Amino acid sequence: GGVLAATTHAPLTAILILFEMTHDPQSIAPLMLTAITATLFAKWMNADSLYTARLKRRGVRLPDGAEEAALLRTYARDILLTDAPVLPANAPLAKVLDIFLNTRRDTLYVVGDGGRYAGVARIHDVKALFDAGPESASIIALDVAVPVPPVAQDEAIAQVLSRFQDLELDEVPVVAAKDDPRFVGTLSRGSILAMLRHEVL
Repeated sequence: GGVLAATTHAPLTAILILFEMTHDPQSIAPLMLTAITATLFAKWMNADSLYTARLKRRGVRLPDGAEEAALLRTYARDILLTDAPVLPANAPLAKVLDIFLNTRRDTLYVVGDGGRYAGVARIHDVKALFDAGPESASIIALDVAVPVPPVAQDEAIAQVLSRFQDLELDEVPVVAAKDDPRFVGTLSRGSILAMLRHEVL
């Protein structure tokens, strides 16, 4: 991780890649320390990364911080995922459980009138209801949804990246705009990682 961060001057990319490879939350703190220290030392030794040094030798001039530039110029709409399962707020619990049982998804999105985002239903929040009796007939999707704050599709990735500090959060809901709560898709940790790999590596 330190070698990757130092040679590319992209500590965030190194941290995300290694976390995706290990899925070990306990490694995050030492990994961050290693990647940031290695990057600072590498920049002190040479202001150019492995890639920008080669481009500069060719006469190409690039702005500093390729990683930061990629995060600022990429918006949620650019890497939006639109395949998330969506249910109306009044859908019965049986429908919620059916989606969890018959798909590989562990999260579904609940919308109200006009497609307005209402919340997120997660499989670990409804596990106890899988064997519920007749009394669960009155439960609807909105009852099991939790209010995960959405991001707007016109927000830069740099603005929303802090949302993924929660290691249990792999994706966040995306709405049309801050003043338009229509659900339009999701933004995932994997999509951000793929974008950084493409832009920086």
